[in-house]
Amino acid sequence: MPETNQVFKHERYRITSCIERNSSGALYEVFDNVFEKSAVLKEIPVKLKKVVTASQQEELKIAFANEAKILTELKHESLLYVYDYFSGIDRNYLVMETVEGNLLGKLLEKNKSGFALPEVMSWAEQLLDALGYLHKQTPSVIHRVINPQNIKLTANGKIKLLAFGIAKKDDAPENPAIKNQFFTAETLNYLPLELIFKGLDSASQKVITNSYDEKSEMILKQPSDARSDVYALGATLYHLLTGKPPIDALERSIDILEGKTDPLPPACKINSSVPPEISDVLMKAMEIKRENRFESAIIMRQILRTAFARRKELEARELKRLEEEIILEFPAPPSVSPEKDQQFIEQERLRIEAEQKRQTELIKQKLRESENQRLLAEQRAAEAEKLLREKQAKQPSLQTAAVIDAQLPAKDADAKPSKVNNLKDSAERGNETAASNDDFPQMFAQPQKSNKVWKQMSVAAIIVILLGGAAFGVWHFQVLQGVLPEQTNQSPITTFVDKVVAEPAQAAPMPTAQMPIEPAPVTEAAPTPESPVISESAETPAGAKTSFTKPAYKNKTATLPPAPRTEKPVAPQPKPQPKKEKAVTVDDIISGN
Repeated sequence: MPETNQVFKHERYRITSCIERNSSGALYEVFDNVFEKSAVLKEIPVKLKKVVTASQQEELKIAFANEAKILTELKHESLLYVYDYFSGIDRNYLVMETVEGNLLGKLLEKNKSGFALPEVMSWAEQLLDALGYLHKQTPSVIHRVINPQNIKLTANGKIKLLAFGIAKKDDAPENPAIKNQFFTAETLNYLPLELIFKGLDSASQKVITNSYDEKSEMILKQPSDARSDVYALGATLYHLLTGKPPIDALERSIDILEGKTDPLPPACKINSSVPPEISDVLMKAMEIKRENRFESAIIMRQILRTAFARRKELEARELKRLEEEIILEFPAPPSVSPEKDQQFIEQERLRIEAEQKRQTELIKQKLRESENQRLLAEQRAAEAEKLLREKQAKQPSLQTAAVIDAQLPAKDADAKPSKVNNLKDSAERGNETAASNDDFPQMFAQPQKSNKVWKQMSVAAIIVILLGGAAFGVWHFQVLQGVLPEQTNQSPITTFVDKVVAEPAQAAPMPTAQMPIEPAPVTEAAPTPESPVISESAETPAGAKTSFTKPAYKNKTATLPPAPRTEKPVAPQPKPQPKKEKAVTVDDIISGN
């Protein structure tokens, strides 16, 4: 038993620690003084059946060297690289690269159960690829000891198959000095019957071969081949999936010889998550008779891959079926024929169109109602404005008539009503005409600030105009009296004054025809305080002086637009006296005729 710091092979390898120790050997971590790196040293004990001579020991060393040399020539990503080997007394040693990871055997002991199916299928794919690489060598290389203790799982999830000097070419002769040197309790459950058979005594071998035919017995006694590795790998995958090692091939053979069924239960019976397709592949790989197994690791790999893909497909179908069942749990809508679907669509279309028409009619009706309300409001506003203008027009006319009535002399009392009435009629006609003509402008006129002030200003303007006209008439009369006293044909104003003086008690004769009275211009504002007032006095024929006042304007009087002349049918008047001249009326005086 090597101790720590012990050196091997001329002090090249120095043991730093012990990794593992069991009946099949030990693993040590060593330091390579030549390459100055860490390595793994595998110790393989040599179990001899009897005491051997020195020449036999030399033969064992040569046999081991031949097998180890094969290992150094193998290069595969799933095989642990062996780069040196040497032998000691009853022990052989292999020097291998260092790989970080855990042995699957240790992981099984820790988990106490199997691994997930997808994970194990990934490992199986890598292991079968490595075995296919070994079996394709010329001549082919048989591993012979595949089990969880010889498989390491790296940190990145890759698999490394450890080859501990047990590989040999299939054409190499058996060493008679070595009998069952790799047959241990840890590896018995993974060994095929042909490897166990060589370590049995002759009596046990005879019992087994008695139940075999000649062909099967011949195949049983042949050296190990690729089918032996297929069995070992099937047993390893069985243990990884179920968490339990399979029953060894010798015990199974004894039960079968006794007429019992195979005591090895399928993997799907132990672990329900293992599909029957995968379990059948494993049972096929672990057949007792070699001829009933897969011919090579390549064939097993293809069949296992197909079984796993089929299982995925079945799971996908089952999942889809479950989804459909869940959907079917909800009540499906009643099936409707295409004709009924078309009728339903047409009815919906007509209903939508009718609803749209109804909404359009409602909108139009609301618009008509709004328009009628607007027109009614405008009509009412126009009527109110018209009434207001008529009322405003009538008040100045009445005030003008009242002023004229007050200014007439007492001797014309009898003729006053007719003149005043004519004046009122003329003013009313003019106001009506002005109101009718001003309807359109008044729509855009600015509202008056105060009707009362406007009315007062209008009355004052009319009075001032009347007084000014009277004063002008008297002044004109005086001028005519002083300039043309001898004229026989007197002016209408002179005739009117003479008659007033000569016949104070008689009423003035009615004129043959009356001229239409035009409304006097009305100013919008009274004279400002700055406007000077001119006083004039006129002398009447009776010698009395009458004083008149009139404002002097600054040519800035705003007047209302004159109303158009309207002809009124003249009522029949009594025939005029032939000798009397036409009487001058107040209208003539105002108009300047």
